[in-house]
Amino acid sequence: MDCTIFLSALLFLSTVNISRGVCDADWFGSSCQFKCHCVNNQCDVKGKCTGGSTCDRGWFGPLCQYQDLTTVQTGTTTSNTILTDGNDATCASVQTFNVSWDISYEVTWLRVVLNGADSPQNIQVNLKSSSGSIVACAGQTPIRVYAQVTDIFCSNNITSSQVLVDFKANKNVCSVYISGGRNLALKQPTWQSSNYSDYKGTFYSTKAVDGNTNTDFYNGNSCSHTESNSAGSWMVNFTQPRLINRYVIYNRDSNQERLKGFNLTSYSSANRQIFTFKDTSSKNDVLVYNVTTATSSTPVSYVIISVGGILTLCEVETYGEYYCTSKTFGLECANTCNCNNPTETCFVATGGCRSGCPTGYEGDGCAEACDATYYGLNCTQKCSSNCREQLCNNVNGNCYNCYNGKQGALCDQDCTATYYGQNCAQRCSTNCTSQLCNNVDGTCNSCIPGRKGRFCDQDCEATYYGQNCAQRCSTNCTSQLCNNVDGTCNSCIPGKKGRFCDQDCEATYHGQNCAQRCSTNCTNQLCNNVDGTCNSCIPGKKGRFCDQDCAATYHGQNCAHRCSTNCTSQLCNNVDGTCNSCIPGKRGRFCDQDCAATYYGQNCTQRCSTNCTKQLCNNVDGTCNSCVPGKQGDFCDEDCDIHHYGENCRYNCSTNCTDSTCNRTTGECFSCIRGFQGAFCDRG
Repeated sequence: MDCTIFLSALLFLSTVNISRGVCDADWFGSSCQFKCHCVNNQCDVKGKCTGGSTCDRGWFGPLCQYQDLTTVQTGTTTSNTILTDGNDATCASVQTFNVSWDISYEVTWLRVVLNGADSPQNIQVNLKSSSGSIVACAGQTPIRVYAQVTDIFCSNNITSSQVLVDFKANKNVCSVYISGGRNLALKQPTWQSSNYSDYKGTFYSTKAVDGNTNTDFYNGNSCSHTESNSAGSWMVNFTQPRLINRYVIYNRDSNQERLKGFNLTSYSSANRQIFTFKDTSSKNDVLVYNVTTATSSTPVSYVIISVGGILTLCEVETYGEYYCTSKTFGLECANTCNCNNPTETCFVATGGCRSGCPTGYEGDGCAEACDATYYGLNCTQKCSSNCREQLCNNVNGNCYNCYNGKQGALCDQDCTATYYGQNCAQRCSTNCTSQLCNNVDGTCNSCIPGRKGRFCDQDCEATYYGQNCAQRCSTNCTSQLCNNVDGTCNSCIPGKKGRFCDQDCEATYHGQNCAQRCSTNCTNQLCNNVDGTCNSCIPGKKGRFCDQDCAATYHGQNCAHRCSTNCTSQLCNNVDGTCNSCIPGKRGRFCDQDCAATYYGQNCTQRCSTNCTKQLCNNVDGTCNSCVPGKQGDFCDEDCDIHHYGENCRYNCSTNCTDSTCNRTTGECFSCIRGFQGAFCDRG
């Protein structure tokens, strides 16, 4: 293809802005360009496995980004499957281990996980070159990651079909991982010569670096595809230079012959060709291509894949490592080497150092402080047992806090006499005799008067006081409670007073601390000094405290007299017996007088009816003795009917009156029947 077009494409890709937003669940990184390889995609935003999760089988190393060549599915054989099961908890006693492939890979480093006290020293790694010769891993030095995890780097710069590990003696080995590098093409800027579209959408160049290796073209929708009217080209342009030793190309599951004879070429930033590969396979159905090479010292800036017709790529993976500047390492060369020898350049993959980690550090990139209870070079020294929870500074072993009773940077000194506790920071209680206590827990050697308990922090028991709490409080103290030092009562029982409650109340006082006056209802205000009961009551009162009036129907001294039965409900004044109210027909203070002749009812307050003869009535209920003419009834409140008249309506109207009706008072007819006349129709 015309070089000018490629240069234009490079210029375009160099301006592509990689979005920096919230990553999907199984991606992380500054541009979401790193794929999570933790079990069940349990990564945090920085790519660390969470929830106790570990790397997926087939991946290991920092943030699980390095492919493990011991688990590559095609053409891999191992001498012990326990060591390649990806489980660091399953181990086997072995002296040698080897893994071989039907193709050659460049082996740059491997990780060995031992169990127990076995040492990683004297491990020998050999490589079988593509020519068949066995060569030693060049420059190998065991690099401690953790106590039982060791990395070994090889700088042979050759491809190998077999790795042989000699442990020199039987060792309890849990895992051996061989780095196949990490996929450097993920989510990188891409370009292709044309974009094919159909009813499923457009098959852009980015689909070849989306991390999806599904080769089902029609259903997977994860392949790039060019138009059919010209030769197809595809390019990935790395945002940072890479050192690449392997290319994996996933073909589509149909029309696989279209990729036959493809060309792959890698270029430097100066557009100089670094590596080129031409497919010469005679097969028409290759689904996955593995192209391996020894790493060039010149980093790769972009890779071009081309073919004479339609170009379909379901995924393109490029394995190797970032090209980091001196003393940097990590996924994006963002970390600075942290070596024991500060002038040393660490390994880009892990940050491991030949000189080891600085004092107090271990792990990938020597970025992790020693486990909490260890410190020093290689984190092999145990924190002092005098450090609280055996926690100390990872570099110098200084304790963060001392166990009780100890002080000093290393917690190797006892507390001074009047101090105790963590870091000897607490003073012994002032309740301790001479303020002397146990330097560990602060328990007093002895207590000052009035105190007791291990820490002399308790007063004497409530009913005790004095030296050693040996004296009982007075029984005259309320609840026998007193001051724990001198025995003065907190309060006195009823009837007693004074600091020690040893005095009786004065005559007219009673109760707790003699604070209450006897009732004025008590004769001469004299009462019992304990409970306040009266010796005797004034007239009209009764009860123990003379606080009750006589019962309702009684009165007088000691409530001995009954109220008059003429009092309403027999209720009267409890002192002098005067009635509250009189029953009907009675009157007077004592209700001992009948009502006056023309009065009746309660307290004689009602007048007899004027319809009563001479207004005389019963003094109780007001019934008339007799009715005036024309009236009748008990209360003379009813008129005579039209046929009667006179006093109590006892007379009949004359039959000579028309209809026998007449005046109800006089008996005079209103009119006479025929033949009679006169007021009473008594004249013929």
